Amino acid sequence: MNKNILSIFSCLLLFLLACQDNHFTFSETFPQNCWNVNDSLHFSHNITQPESAAIAIAATYNEDYAFQNIYLRLSLKSPSGKASSYIVLDTLMDKMGKWRGDAGKKHSLYMDTLRLNLTEKGQYEIHIAQYMRKDTLCGIESIGVNVL
Repeated sequence: MNKNILSIFSCLLLFLLACQDNHFTFSETFPQNCWNVNDSLHFSHNITQPESAAIAIAATYNEDYAFQNIYLRLSLKSPSGKASSYIVLDTLMDKMGKWRGDAGKKHSLYMDTLRLNLTEKGQYEIHIAQYMRKDTLCGIESIGVNVL
């Protein structure tokens, strides 16, 4: 029951945040819950007012995920073409083998939040790639991004 209430509250919060001018939510679900290294996520967002923003990365994964950690590479390209790249690391399982995030066979959590200055008006491009040593990561159901 608590999981359902938490899921509904999270969806409502994301919906409300996505309705604000420069704020948006993007999520990609992977076929067969496997993320291939060649399947980077690409999306763009128009900034109407320069501001300081946070990019929060969310993951949904299951017990088929074979690693304790996950590394992602996030690239941001400004309207003028200036590119920035960030490596994001998070722990999905503690050293005792307990999964982080929601309980059950499916887990969701916010991995990391990056503070960025979006100083230009216009179209920003965001790319996220899995940055692990294995070409295909099974157990990853979806990756999402919230610009807050």
